[in-house]
Amino acid sequence: MKIEEYTEKLREAHFGELVGEILFREMAILFPDKAQDFQTLSIVEQLVGNALGELLERYEVRPVENARVIELTRHLLADIQPDDWNGWLHQFRDVLKPFVQEFDDLYIHGPSSDLVQLRLLRDHERMLLSYVDLEIAGHNGLSVIQSLLESFNYRGGR
Repeated sequence: MKIEEYTEKLREAHFGELVGEILFREMAILFPDKAQDFQTLSIVEQLVGNALGELLERYEVRPVENARVIELTRHLLADIQPDDWNGWLHQFRDVLKPFVQEFDDLYIHGPSSDLVQLRLLRDHERMLLSYVDLEIAGHNGLSVIQSLLESFNYRGGR
């Protein structure tokens, strides 16, 4: 993979994490019975976004503008029906699946100097898919989110 292609993939992934952080924070309001899940997911997105932000700095790549982050987040929120939890889960699962594969590939083909951050990116996307699968099956998925945070020694705070 050429460096330009690699850094563009990092930039796009970083953009997704910024959107995810805000989106999940807002979804805690839309789905109050899942507020803890979404607040915790927002923390995960922030951690991954920060890790990818460090890589962008290393490669001297400018992140996507905040206005685009806010615009996409608002668009995504407008499409969510607060009374259709299962519908949202199925839609989100369809969105996640290609990213799981993309981030697996990025981890496999990325520079060895970036493997810690790429592993976090890969593992968190796999965790999101596991969370959704558990919720679709009628189980509480919060434990997989907390397990990921524990695996990275997250001790709280924002």
